[in-house]
Amino acid sequence: MDPHARPGLPRVHARTALPLVLLLLTSCATNPAVMPYGNVELVPVKNPDCSAFIVIRQDWNHRLGFVDADNNLTIITADLDANGAIEAVLPSPDCGKVLILSSGEGHQFLAIYEVITILDGYDSPGALPAMTTLDPYPDSLADIRWIDENTLEFMSALDLVSFDPEQRRGEWPLDSEAPPARKWLWHLRFDCFEEAP
Repeated sequence: MDPHARPGLPRVHARTALPLVLLLLTSCATNPAVMPYGNVELVPVKNPDCSAFIVIRQDWNHRLGFVDADNNLTIITADLDANGAIEAVLPSPDCGKVLILSSGEGHQFLAIYEVITILDGYDSPGALPAMTTLDPYPDSLADIRWIDENTLEFMSALDLVSFDPEQRRGEWPLDSEAPPARKWLWHLRFDCFEEAP
């Protein structure tokens, strides 16, 4: 009889436990998007300094964090160009940039950051400067995806040919009827939009 065994619990031998622990660790490492909490989302990033962004959805004010090269989770305390609820975090194909789509009071806002800006300034007392932003008010954006590291594609009813670079908004028709949504390409390097073919 084992003096360390607890009544009702089976004893696990070291030979059995070690492969089981290794199996669990390996399964977590190969599928990092599996999170044990329903309000936490992990977004993998293939960047030497950042392996993932973490979104913590709590009430309407979501928090964003990142996992650094040493596998430490850091919560971003600096202000970001974002409304309260984070809808999506999309790293660029080269993982040098990250798109943050947020919303507050039904109003979307899109900000693009260089990943290094977030990693270096996560605890800054002020706001971190976004590389660029887009305010789709009074419309919204849908089906957002990166085409390459400098081009985004999305759907919107805004007229982005008449884009106002100071307000960061497209034009909305004066009549009350919304136009149909169109597919747009945003060329970030030149900060210009064109209707996708």
